[in-house]
Amino acid sequence: MNERDRRVWTVAELAAQIKGQLEKSFAEVLVRGEVSALAQPASGHLYFTLKDDRAAIRCVLYRQISRFLRVLPEEKKEFLVRGKVSAYGPRSEYQIVVDFLEPIGLGALYAAYLALQQKLAARGYFAQERKRPLPKLPRTIGIVTSLSGAALHDMLRILLARRPGQHVVVAPTLVQGDKAPAAIARALRLLTDRAAPDLVIVGRGGGSPEDLWCWNEEEVVRAVVECPVPVISGVGHETDVSLCDLAADARAATPTHAAEMAVPDIAELLVKVGLQRRRLTRTLANRLESLDRRLEHLRHRLRQEAAPTAPAGRRLDELHEKLVNELHFLVTRRRHQLEMLNQRLQAQSPAARLAQRRQRLESLHFRLRGALARQLDKQENRRAILHGRLENVSPLAVLERGYAIVTDAQRRAVRHAGQTQPGDPLHVRLHRGKLSAVVTAVDPGE
Repeated sequence: MNERDRRVWTVAELAAQIKGQLEKSFAEVLVRGEVSALAQPASGHLYFTLKDDRAAIRCVLYRQISRFLRVLPEEKKEFLVRGKVSAYGPRSEYQIVVDFLEPIGLGALYAAYLALQQKLAARGYFAQERKRPLPKLPRTIGIVTSLSGAALHDMLRILLARRPGQHVVVAPTLVQGDKAPAAIARALRLLTDRAAPDLVIVGRGGGSPEDLWCWNEEEVVRAVVECPVPVISGVGHETDVSLCDLAADARAATPTHAAEMAVPDIAELLVKVGLQRRRLTRTLANRLESLDRRLEHLRHRLRQEAAPTAPAGRRLDELHEKLVNELHFLVTRRRHQLEMLNQRLQAQSPAARLAQRRQRLESLHFRLRGALARQLDKQENRRAILHGRLENVSPLAVLERGYAIVTDAQRRAVRHAGQTQPGDPLHVRLHRGKLSAVVTAVDPGE
């Protein structure tokens, strides 16, 4: 073939041919590598490089695909990428157009999750018939979570807002890591043994699948199943479903939702009771009015009958009176029951609980002030005794009785005359003031 018969390609034609061949030959590939050079411009598309120790390939994840993926690429982490090999026209650079990816190891975790789920389901851990109903008004609620997480703050805020004065006991624990399963199970058992709660909430805020994996461990699931009181599980977000969630008596989408499930809103309860009370009163009143009209109609008909029916009319009047008395008794009893229920609800109201806590606080404050006063008096008496003892042994007290302290030129105490010679200077300390003296004669004495 001579040069005149050869086909001459344009750059664009050759680039298009190469692109077509790539996409045909590599329509779907799975590639494993480490993510690097991750970038997201204003378009919202993700661009990154997938590399290993010998080569690197450019990748693109378009915005319309990424929003449907559960995980997105992260710098310096290893991923399994699926997509097609194509070429970017303007520069003729080949790249992988990604349509799915997952972190390396996540597939193994999911397989372990399914295997353990099947194993524990065979033991009946997730059976609906073993689920217990949650108490309507729990006296004590236990929480098993981390002290440092935001989940605890959110749960306490919701519990105390919906039911002020609610008694809550927190059992702190690790919520992620290798040591977390044993810590969670131990905290749950200690909580139920020592605090005797009516209901327990277990959980934590959201995180990666690896962070939440401890809530899938058999040790945690068994502790939830063996818990003597109902358990609400609120682990992660709504899309995170752990084996702990499946084993619990109730599953909450989030820790905040778990707190809302644990206690009713007292204000809403009071409104419902008021509506039921008015409805019952109205129903009884309508029933009595209907019976009164019915009896009045029968009595009127009987009075129109002949004289022989007069005893029946009197009998009807007696029955009417008896029925009215019984109905009044029934209404009185129902009203008494409603008042008792209302008193019980009022006792649970925020104002009543706050008044009890305020009275308790005032009592403790009074006792504390008394204890402090007694302690101060005791310390003052002790100080006075010690001061008296110190005064008795003080050198100044001896000087006050007319004695003096004599020292030589080197400020050494002179205890006998033999320590001095005529002409030596002396210093004399009196009770008030000092003297300077000179030895004129020495009498050593005996």
